[in-house]
Amino acid sequence: MLLSRFRVTNYKSFRDSGEVRLGPGFNVIVGANNAGKTALAEALSLRSPDKPHRSLETVPMLSSSPDPHSQTEVTFELDWEEFLAVLGDMAPPLLVPIQPSDAANLDVQGWKRRFLDAVREHTGVECVFRSGGLLSAYSIDYGVHPVPNNPVEMLQFNANTSTKDLELASD
Repeated sequence: MLLSRFRVTNYKSFRDSGEVRLGPGFNVIVGANNAGKTALAEALSLRSPDKPHRSLETVPMLSSSPDPHSQTEVTFELDWEEFLAVLGDMAPPLLVPIQPSDAANLDVQGWKRRFLDAVREHTGVECVFRSGGLLSAYSIDYGVHPVPNNPVEMLQFNANTSTKDLELASD
């Protein structure tokens, strides 16, 4: 598993870190004392509590309150076995959004193939953590991203560790 990208917003010394890309191998973070190295390590632990950034931009007056939510976005690159291992550690089922054009003629097997083809060889997973927990996660290669607060159809998958495969919960 490779942490390939991250962005920290509204956490301690980070109003917005901007997108930071990491490569395979060693990546080194250096900086002066009190520059935010520890805050970055805390944010990347993905369990950090909300600790809003405070500056004149976020709190221009003493009576102002900053946005209370800190957020860390990360992208993980996984191979198939790593992906299944992560899913095996989660409570089933894995919910996968689909966007059928006609719900009456839903091609479940076609959507299953589309998802498995997208994640089988290489899996990039974009995760958003807020308030010390996972807010959302999606497969970059799958390309289906539901719009918040819009109803969406879902497929339910269970990880089968003995066959090293994903199976539809309804099969």
